[in-house]
Amino acid sequence: MDSKRQQGIVLIIVLVMLIVISLIGTTAMRSAAFNDRISVNHQHKNLAFEAAESALAQALKTAPDDIVPASTTPGATRSSGDFFASSNVSGQPDLSADLKTTYIEMRNNVVLSGYRFNSNALIYTLRASGEINDTPTRAVNRMGAALIR
Repeated sequence: MDSKRQQGIVLIIVLVMLIVISLIGTTAMRSAAFNDRISVNHQHKNLAFEAAESALAQALKTAPDDIVPASTTPGATRSSGDFFASSNVSGQPDLSADLKTTYIEMRNNVVLSGYRFNSNALIYTLRASGEINDTPTRAVNRMGAALIR
């Protein structure tokens, strides 16, 4: 009879160990999935920021009349939806960025990057909002720009 009781206790111990191992395995799988989501979110945030950066770089190469507001009233804005777009890049989601240009003020005899200009400079703020299409990921980047006339 003593032998049968021991076999029953072994069965209970094995079942408890199986439950503990299952819980450890489940916790490890959840942790790995959570870490994957963190990595993907971080990558998406970086890509959205790069889209905003690309929009600002593209704005600097664009004719001023295509991006600046028509009015020189402080606070006047001009928005360009989908100013930058990148798609069909292998292994990357589709990116886009909107651009909003805001007129700030006009300055005379302005010094920019160590150079003095003896003419009028129209000062603008450029705000690019990058996003990854079909996701809630967004990033915003701003820069100041001067149009010398």
